[in-house]
Amino acid sequence: MRKLPLILFLSVLFVNFIFCDNEDIYLKINDEISSQIKKRNIIADTLNKYEKITESKIVNFKLVNFDYNPYAFAVEVDSFPGAYIIFDKETFSLLQWPINFLNQDNNIFDKLPVINIFSVLFQKINTSRVDYPIEKLGYINEYASLTEGIDISLIKAEFKENLYMLPGLELYLLKDQRESQKGIDYLNRLNNTSRFKYLNEPDNPSHKCYFFAFANTVDWKRNIAGENLKKDSYINFLNRKKEYGIDPRFLEIVYRDFAGKNNPNFKILPAFFYEDPVTKESVTYGIEGVVEILSKFDEIPDEIEDWEVTKEIFKKRKYYNVLNKFESLKINDENFLFTSEQIKKALKNYGALFAGLGLRHFGAELTASSHAVMICGYYEVDDYFFLVYQDSYGEDKPYKMLPLNYFNFVYAIPSPLDFKVTEKNTAVNILFKTPFGKTIHPEFENQNIDYKKERNGSYTFLRKQVAYSVKFRKDYFMSEKNSDFFEVSVEELKN
Repeated sequence: MRKLPLILFLSVLFVNFIFCDNEDIYLKINDEISSQIKKRNIIADTLNKYEKITESKIVNFKLVNFDYNPYAFAVEVDSFPGAYIIFDKETFSLLQWPINFLNQDNNIFDKLPVINIFSVLFQKINTSRVDYPIEKLGYINEYASLTEGIDISLIKAEFKENLYMLPGLELYLLKDQRESQKGIDYLNRLNNTSRFKYLNEPDNPSHKCYFFAFANTVDWKRNIAGENLKKDSYINFLNRKKEYGIDPRFLEIVYRDFAGKNNPNFKILPAFFYEDPVTKESVTYGIEGVVEILSKFDEIPDEIEDWEVTKEIFKKRKYYNVLNKFESLKINDENFLFTSEQIKKALKNYGALFAGLGLRHFGAELTASSHAVMICGYYEVDDYFFLVYQDSYGEDKPYKMLPLNYFNFVYAIPSPLDFKVTEKNTAVNILFKTPFGKTIHPEFENQNIDYKKERNGSYTFLRKQVAYSVKFRKDYFMSEKNSDFFEVSVEELKN
């Protein structure tokens, strides 16, 4: 699932015209636009292909209703003809900046006599989750604006130092949720049907992003821990490409199995209400359920069949020694709020993050995540903090960025140190490993430690009554410790 169209949750029906011609409000909006343009130029100056704007004049504006109650202003300015800016009606906070649509124009002032949002799986955007005044790309359809990130290659060379990216981002690990004609033809032959569709529509691909993004995140962790993922390949069922790491389809089939057992976080929208445009399956929309797979792994059947699409039988044991190594840790609070400092700390401590993108529509947003991605860095300019993410569309500009507040769910996936302790009379032997079984070696700093390195890579410490502090570089795994090393006491391990 890439972007859930708002047809799932929204009925844009017919209500009265509402015009606002209050002069005081007009002046306040005009002042706010002038202020936002100045802020916009600060960000735009760091990006290629973004022209400076000197001023903008209001062309048109309307009230936006939430459950028939006015709550926001939709404003058109001459700098962005046909687009709109959304301000909160009470605080004048910026809720949405114009989107450059890639597929068609969207002049709401011509097409929509009334802008009315209903609270079916929608909520008003918290005024703490303001937008940044910089144009994003997107697609428009009858029901929604589907936001794309800003390609990080647009960052000017002199501002690259403001960009932080995680190590270990290998192109061969990129996954691609786009269908191909070859993939669709294969599925139709396999199932003796014509129901699978090759659409080749960038604004309406198969809705599988939750599982592709989660697999990307776990595979990054495995790669940084030294596991050779080129030995772990599968055929992508949507396009018949060879890919590496965890097969996202396995994760999806597990999710659907749990959903059928009335697990509340494993949410599925029935196909009769809305179906996947490519596979014609029901649509998953519970990002919490995806991460919950980690804690419920022992409940997965030994074999689980994808009888509806690929006919493949997945064996749990293939993934048991991978997925049972992790836990999940939610970063956001119940209001989808988190800070830039929390993100920085999480990236440093845990590495890649699994995150959901909200979908903004006239100052409201879905309570579910409309798209899922892997967070792999950030970009800072002035007071603005963008999250850099890896998308699941192969090598086609895989790294993009969006404002911090566009994300609603953010999860870290801790991977602990593995070790084996053996006591020997007056000594203790410890074998240190990454979560995936690779032997690693500690570093000793200015400590008078009696130890012996054994042939198998383990260490025998000769005075076990003393607590020794040993350190490991975080290139191998990520931990909760906020430093470049993970530090652990030998005495703690022994106990």
